[in-house]
Amino acid sequence: MDSSQIYLYISLFSFLLMIVTGVVAFFQINVPENVVSFWTIFYDNRIVKVSSIAVMINPAILYILFIILLLLAIASGAFIIIYRNDSNVKSGLFGTISKFHFIPILCASSLYIIGESLWSENHDNDAASICSFIFSIIGLCSIIFIYFKTDIPSPFHVRLVTKKGLYPCLIALFIYNICYSFGDYGYYRKIVNFEWKTLNDWVKRCSIAFSIIIGLVNLSLSFVMKDICMAGMNFLIYLGLSIYFFNINKDVRKEMNGEAEGAIDIIMAILSVTLIAFLIFKYKNTTLN
Repeated sequence: MDSSQIYLYISLFSFLLMIVTGVVAFFQINVPENVVSFWTIFYDNRIVKVSSIAVMINPAILYILFIILLLLAIASGAFIIIYRNDSNVKSGLFGTISKFHFIPILCASSLYIIGESLWSENHDNDAASICSFIFSIIGLCSIIFIYFKTDIPSPFHVRLVTKKGLYPCLIALFIYNICYSFGDYGYYRKIVNFEWKTLNDWVKRCSIAFSIIIGLVNLSLSFVMKDICMAGMNFLIYLGLSIYFFNINKDVRKEMNGEAEGAIDIIMAILSVTLIAFLIFKYKNTTLN
């Protein structure tokens, strides 16, 4: 067995693991009613009206984001099997650097597993948040590097689904999850240590800072990569953030940052749509291809 076959099998295993863990996330057992959870991101309808968690996404949008990720993973894995002997696909996905695409895929699978372990009796929120943060960093750095080193001239649909679909989708979600995990870790540490006086300050700072950071990083990478999918994912993220924010009790919003976070979320969503239109208009030949 040569090295190319080894990397093919590793790739297929990583995709299978990501697909299985992704499907399980939609049918988790023992998850409390009214709770939606993917990776370590969760939406709890029992507290949303009376509390605020930094950069939380509306559950319907959360479902949409991870349905998109799952469908792209299934299609990418299927195309690897179908076109495993195609010279363009082999050189594009299994080149010197691009063959390591299994690393971010395994990181995504690990995030599913970590999130699903949160509902066990002996779960550890601190460890989950720290591991989620670490795997997101590794996944993000590796997928960005691999994105630029991956070139699939044909078939068109393989390039569209994998490089211009799955990869930017993962990038956007890794960026979001890095911020969410960091904020979530601080949130629970303050609750465990009964630091109620500084809890609101933590959420205030994370809400504003991460609402800006997530959008700026995603939009900047989308512009540099000329990638419509990433801008589209960013739009969905900020649509979810906006819906979540304006469902929070008005009194709770006043205690936090007023309407500032909601305004930032709306601006980022508008900028995402504007960037999509700009990319299509300015680089329509290269962007759409």
